[in-house]
Amino acid sequence: MVNFKRLSILAGATCIPASYAQNGTNSSCLIKHLQRADNPFPNGVNATGSHSVPGFQVNSSYPASTWTWSAYVGTTFTDDDNTTTVNTGFGLSTSPLQNLTDPSLPYQGCVVALQLSSTSLKTSVYDNGDCTAAFTAACVAEIIAKANSSSSSISGTSTSADTQCSALLSQISSLSQDSTSTCKGLIAGGGSSGLTVPNVTAAESQTSCPIIDPGNSNATSGAFFTLGDIVQGKDNFETYDTDLETPLPLLVTAWLFDRNAGTSGGGAWADTRLMCIPRNQTISKGSRDVGGTAAASGGTSGTGKPSMGARESVVNLGLLAFVVLAGIGFGI
Repeated sequence: MVNFKRLSILAGATCIPASYAQNGTNSSCLIKHLQRADNPFPNGVNATGSHSVPGFQVNSSYPASTWTWSAYVGTTFTDDDNTTTVNTGFGLSTSPLQNLTDPSLPYQGCVVALQLSSTSLKTSVYDNGDCTAAFTAACVAEIIAKANSSSSSISGTSTSADTQCSALLSQISSLSQDSTSTCKGLIAGGGSSGLTVPNVTAAESQTSCPIIDPGNSNATSGAFFTLGDIVQGKDNFETYDTDLETPLPLLVTAWLFDRNAGTSGGGAWADTRLMCIPRNQTISKGSRDVGGTAAASGGTSGTGKPSMGARESVVNLGLLAFVVLAGIGFGI
């Protein structure tokens, strides 16, 4: 069952096509202006966590790198309607630095943030980053196989990232409703966007108004997107506590541009990473920690079990703004 409530919230957002963000000085400057005007963390972040994975290598001679993905949690209270928005955003740090705006980059890709169902939410508190506690080892293998197969099928073709990211999110989300899938009942939708900014070719546009490199991004960069939950009241911590106690599942997949069809020898190269990023490794000074205590100083948090509350999901768009949000109803 599709959660139309979640979809209708997305429909009310302003979606700026990625191509618009990539062509010329004025459009990229407008994007940066919109990012500053819609900072999902105006009060800073309350909690953070990270997880590192190997970077993509299109062949054996391609330079190796380490990609560290970070998740950020922050809250914003609105007096007008007495609501609190609990946001989770994410960013990427690559070492050595991978310039994901480089026109010569041989691949493009998608980032998919998955929503945990009520079932996977309960077990996810025991996850060590590989998502096997959240989704089971069999489901993780199935998700990665599905993403690799989907991305490999369009690798080396002219298929755009916005088309593939939308299709991939739908394919992964549908596993949760497939009675033959090991992921049945474990995924409650999610959001997706592109991984790279491939069409920046004019040097002057980057000089006059630099475009954010997703490979060197953080909470306020706006390189990707932010998922949020709206709850009633100022002291309603149920959703906040749940977000801190559970990880953010992130699926990242890549495939070759059509111009690089022969890079890997067969033209069907694709690769995928699936990780569950903790959101409570570090709690900012004065912020609510897991269990309800305020952190006296920034430091490592404890762990706990999640508590579920009614939530209303929203999405804030970033630079790679062809975001698709899907919701599958499993008691979330």
